[in-house]
Amino acid sequence: MTYIEINGSPATADTLRLPALTSYGHFTAMQIRDARVRGLDLHLDRLRSATRELF
Repeated sequence: MTYIEINGSPATADTLRLPALTSYGHFTAMQIRDARVRGLDLHLDRLRSATRELF
């Protein structure tokens, strides 16, 4: 089962359209199991690093 949220609300085609077509940036995906994300610190480090490089 796939579940996607944007700003804490379920994603819809309408809420995905604008970011998918007009934004630039980066993305990371995480699996949450037992209320935990394995390697969360690594995901956050990659996002920080990519943000510094992008901007």
